[in-house]
Amino acid sequence: MEPADQHIGETGERVCAHCGHLVPPLRYCVRCGSPFDRQGRRQEFAAHPGEPARALRLFSTLFPHLPQAGYDSFRYAFALGIAVVAGLVVAGLFPLALVAAAIVVPVLFVLYFIEVDLYERAPLTIIAATLAWGAVIGAVVGGAARITSGSASADSASTFAAAVPGAVGLALFGAALAAIGPLALIRHRAFDDVLDGATFGAISGAVYACTAAVIRAGDLLGAGLRPGGDPLPWLVRLATLGIAEPILLAATVGSVCAAFWLRYRAPVKDHRALGWLGVPGIAILAGLALLAATSAARVTLDLFGGLLATTIAAAIGLLWLRATIHLGLLEEANEAEIGPPTRCANCGRMTPGHTFCGWCGVSLQALPKSSGAIAAPSDPAKSAL
Repeated sequence: MEPADQHIGETGERVCAHCGHLVPPLRYCVRCGSPFDRQGRRQEFAAHPGEPARALRLFSTLFPHLPQAGYDSFRYAFALGIAVVAGLVVAGLFPLALVAAAIVVPVLFVLYFIEVDLYERAPLTIIAATLAWGAVIGAVVGGAARITSGSASADSASTFAAAVPGAVGLALFGAALAAIGPLALIRHRAFDDVLDGATFGAISGAVYACTAAVIRAGDLLGAGLRPGGDPLPWLVRLATLGIAEPILLAATVGSVCAAFWLRYRAPVKDHRALGWLGVPGIAILAGLALLAATSAARVTLDLFGGLLATTIAAAIGLLWLRATIHLGLLEEANEAEIGPPTRCANCGRMTPGHTFCGWCGVSLQALPKSSGAIAAPSDPAKSAL
């Protein structure tokens, strides 16, 4: 039976069977997020209760701060972007379709920042610089790809022995540079959560991938609005360059950056909570291996094979990023003391100020930075903020 709604402190605390701490007797442990109505460690995603921790989910993984009520609007925006790209391809406007495909994922990230009012206390220049960093690296790598390949529209090279090392080298070089910008923020006091590393890494990786795709296609953009050709290959190509590859880069760079935050910023007792993937050096090698295999497959396979390989790699990256976020949120709760009540931005109820909402189980760190600072109603001055 679920406990009735009550004020914090009116009843005795209970011992959480999982973490062993004394916590308020609500529906979820405010320290580790485990539900009290069933035994064992929580199997729900720490950022969004109701979703499995181990599952392939696009929006809750890439946009973990997004409240559950905001999912539908993002799904509609994503579907609208795909429909616009498909419509432009059917109309034969392939260059415009490429540009539209390249901005779908970055636009979703911009809407995400606006929707949740993310990092409202952080200097705008830091956020803008991170976005600009991904774009600059994408422009550099895209330009280098044009010089080495001659045209972004070429899907194969005359000699695989020369094409594969070049494609792999550029992919690894670009991804490594894209991660440097977010990693420069690891010592910033405003960004001390694992989710910060994942968020900035993901947006830098996505912007890098999309900018590189547009720059590589410079020859196509100069061939007129209707260069001709069969629409189907273009749809496959745009799905790879505009959707699958940005998601792959967002998930991979976000995972690598989150591993650094989990290791060096999270106040955890066990830095190996994620196993070897929680070690930054191993995470870097794993990310490079995933990107290298994908780049090699895209050079050696046909268009459909390249799309399949990139989609599979993106799925692996999303699962990796989700596991990093989940375990990072769980491990950050061990050392902090329970603070005064705050209002959960997900369910709207007052909950003890710690790591997880005692009523809905969502990680309070997965909510917008401004949401977790709302004081209890007993303080009218702060409640009005």
